[in-house]
Amino acid sequence: MFLNSYLGGMKAIIPYMLLLSFVLLFNSCTRKKINASRAIGSVKDESEQSAKSMSNHEFSFLDDLVKGKRIVAVGESSHGIGEFYSLKTEMVKYLHQELGYQVLAMEGGYGDINLAWEQVDALDAKSLRDKTVFGNFKCEEVEPLFEYIKGQSLTNDPLFYTGYDCQTSSDLLADFLDTIVSSYNPAVADSLTAAFGSYYQIYPSVYHPDSTLYIYHTQRFLKAVSDVKHILDQNAESIPSRFQLSDKEFNIINKSVGLFHKAIDIPYADRLYNGNNFKGILIRDQLMFQNLKWLLENPYNQQKIILWAHNAHIQEAGINGDSSKLMGQLLADEYGDDYVSIGLFAYQGRMYQHWTRDTVSFENSDTSFFEYQMMKYKKPYHFIDFTSSRDLDDNQWMFNEITALELENGGEVRFIPADRFDAAICIKEADVPTF
Repeated sequence: MFLNSYLGGMKAIIPYMLLLSFVLLFNSCTRKKINASRAIGSVKDESEQSAKSMSNHEFSFLDDLVKGKRIVAVGESSHGIGEFYSLKTEMVKYLHQELGYQVLAMEGGYGDINLAWEQVDALDAKSLRDKTVFGNFKCEEVEPLFEYIKGQSLTNDPLFYTGYDCQTSSDLLADFLDTIVSSYNPAVADSLTAAFGSYYQIYPSVYHPDSTLYIYHTQRFLKAVSDVKHILDQNAESIPSRFQLSDKEFNIINKSVGLFHKAIDIPYADRLYNGNNFKGILIRDQLMFQNLKWLLENPYNQQKIILWAHNAHIQEAGINGDSSKLMGQLLADEYGDDYVSIGLFAYQGRMYQHWTRDTVSFENSDTSFFEYQMMKYKKPYHFIDFTSSRDLDDNQWMFNEITALELENGGEVRFIPADRFDAAICIKEADVPTF
């Protein structure tokens, strides 16, 4: 059986790996093979291009889709495909240079990214990347994106860079907190450092048969965060001048600590929803939505914005019959026609499974798979605009439930393409990022 047998007992935990992406370690990978070819169909596309070879004008197929839209959300079916990062980098450049999108909002720590952007003049491109993103993005394929962000920051046409996740994605925020808090109460600073160990253990303890571990790790982290927040609040007037912080930087730090508390403050009895799903998923996406809404209505209230995230976060309808609203659905409800979502998929190749550090081979050659159907459309990158498609005999699959591969969502997922996304892109060949 396709991905389910490969993952075995990990099936219940995998959707929550999206919550654990800050614990990414990249060592040598063990190659494994996934076979998705229950009913083989041959697909060939001699015109396939690599993302690195695409020039800006070749993304003009996006023009009609995004015309008049303020928010363009670009997803990815896996956080472990290098070609996705290359493709999205070129898309970002096109949207900025040709269509006037001025802000890139990355799936990364609100505190880490926004603090780094305040220091962008003092950072080179590699430092800007490493101080802001999760480990899965610290690869060669992402380097051109940060070279572009850094280069544009020196011009009169910057691409503003921001983050919206309630998690941390680097050590930058933690370093700021340690420096500030240790000067007032070293014991509290030490307890926060230790409590991050519990932070990483909260999610694995969700399904432990004994509530003791979940309660211990949750309360340990919440206590440390509360103590830090108390120090920040009590010394709000002196901290900026004492540590040479702007009011904006201090507000970023303070808000980030509050996000930690909101994301983790889930009683044991209320930790699950819809049977066996961890409520932290919903809370994380709700907080990301709230952060984006604040960014859109405050510092970037006049700008058009590009969202970089996983497919699950940008979707406008759920998978596997789940009606719970994640970030994309909340944004679509709030901003209506100003929001457009583009799902990103791959037909075959290899991807990096970050929680096991394995390389996973795959081929979606089953004729009932979404990726197989996408290969029929030989436009650049096999692009389909669902908003301009009609339910005809040859494309009914767009308007009915179909299977696709999304590793972090547990493997095989079911959804109605035209309901879940406004458009989709599928690349033919995928490989792991170069770390």
